[in-house]
Order: sequence, then structure tokens, then C-alpha cells
Amino acid sequence: VTAASPADRSPMPLYYMAWYLLGVARLRLGDLQGARDAGAQSLKRAGTAALGHGLIGRARALDGDFQGALESFTDALAGGGADWTRLFERIVLSTYGLGQAQAAVNLSQQANRSGSLRLLTHVLPGLASERGLGSTVRRVSEWLAEPEFEFLEVGIALAELGLYRDAVNLLEAWAVTAASPADRSPMPLYYMAWYSERLGEDAQVARWLQQARETEGAHVFPSRPEAVPVLELATRRMPDHGRTWELLGNLYAGLGRVEEAREAWRTAADRDPALSIARRGLGLAAWHIDDDLETAATWLAAARDANPADLTLARDLGRVLMRSCL
Repeated sequence: VTAASPADRSPMPLYYMAWYLLGVARLRLGDLQGARDAGAQSLKRAGTAALGHGLIGRARALDGDFQGALESFTDALAGGGADWTRLFERIVLSTYGLGQAQAAVNLSQQANRSGSLRLLTHVLPGLASERGLGSTVRRVSEWLAEPEFEFLEVGIALAELGLYRDAVNLLEAWAVTAASPADRSPMPLYYMAWYSERLGEDAQVARWLQQARETEGAHVFPSRPEAVPVLELATRRMPDHGRTWELLGNLYAGLGRVEEAREAWRTAADRDPALSIARRGLGLAAWHIDDDLETAATWLAAARDANPADLTLARDLGRVLMRSCL
């Protein structure tokens, strides 16, 4: 405000950015035409035009129009889109979605020869061949520091353009076929269930959710907003499974949706007496949000009793008890 001239303080740039953000919200809600209409408004200003083209491309891809998506992503790239890497990957995936698998593979290999370490371009040749997907997954897993995070990211990139079948195939190759039972994590299985639901394959939804139920995994803390509908589907389909409710509560809390987190944690605690994290979450919320030390101590004591080996729980309980004596 102080340094800018009155002309530079015009609300118009924010107006067109608001159109773009409205389009993103509509896309999230499944309103593809509304997303395209809002994206078209953001094309009217140079500063948001590339974003608008990218938004329209995503809506077109989800509608099955990969030719239109390819044109939109190409326009975004030509218009100076700042996220060059993501736009390039969407061009690759749109080409792949058009059925031009070899052209998509060529683009991926060109990027790889240029030194790209983005996982998508390294696994796409395997996706295109199917029979080579298993060996591709094993090969790239050797140089990934956080393979679960990276494979989930690629699955999300595929799903964002409606390539749900490929997302399932990729995650199955890594999280089920290549992983030993001891190394499996439930989150890829939850995502596979959600992608299968988008494909209308109810039997596969049930299959992946049952496997997720049987796969406990350690240190599972979902954090991406994309995981919200994934875990919400799981709680609808498995309302008696406390661990799923606990994971959803942790995710809600990480996204600032505290009251929804508390509701999910309460459900988890009701379903399973062994879930210490849900009880700890309720205890910390009672302490830091409600300043209700008595309720906090009750929940934290229950959390400690559920998992005595976790000294963090004893520490939290001790802090609340000490504070209550002041």
C-alpha cells in the first residue's frame, strides 16, 4: 500500500485470481463446466491466464477430452506458466490419455535424459507397457528416499486427469506386488479403493479396503488434502474400523479442521480401545483449546494406558497434571 501507486493497487488482479480460485473449488466439487467457466474468466488477464489454461485443461481431462486438455496445457506453457514441470507432466499425461502412448514415452525419456528425477516420467514407460511396470517400480524404488510419498504423488497426478486405472495399476505394482506384507502401508490401499470407486468398481473398492483394514503399518500420518475424500470413503464403507477414523481425525487436525478431527477421534476411541493417538488428540484438544485440564488428563491417561511403551504419552499426561496443580 505504501510503496505502490494507486494504479498498481487496482483490485482487478485479485478479481481474476478470485475467478481462478473459484474454478479450483468448483473442480474439487466435481463441477467441471463451472470450473471451465471460471477458468475462462481468469484468461482475461495476463497474470492469471496460464493458471486459467491449466485449470481448463484439468477440467477437460476429467471430462475425457484429452485433446482439449493437451491444447490447454500447451497454451499454459506457452503463456509463461510458472510451474513448468507440472505443466510438462500434464502434457505428457494428456498425450498418454489420448492413446498416444509411444509419444508420451518419448517425451518422458527425453526429460529423463535431460536429468529429470521426477518419478512420473520414470514410471510412465512402465505404465505404457504394463508388463514392464513391475520391473520399473522395483528399479526406481531403489533411489527414492520416501517411496510411499513419491508413488502417492504420481497416483494423485494421474487421478487429477482422470487416469484412475493407471493410478490403481501403479500403486498395486508398488504397494502390493513389490512390497512384502511387513512393509505394506494402508494409505496406498485407501487411495486404490477411492480410485476404484471413481471407476465404478465396487468389488475392487471392497477388496482394497479389506486389505487396508488388515494392514496396520507404522508411522502413518496422512497430510495431503487429497486424502480427505479417500479416508471419508473408507469411514463410510468401514464405519466400525477405528483406525480409519483415527487417520481421518489426524488428517483433519493437520488441515486445521479441529472440530471435525475431534469428532473423528471420538468415533475412533469408541470403536477401538487400543488407539492411543486418537485419545492423545482428544486430550491435547481439551488442554490447548478448551483449557479443560480434567478432561485432558482423563484422555491422556487413557492414551498412556493404551500404549504404555510410548513415553510421549506419559510426558503429556505429566505436564497436564503438573499444570493442574499450579
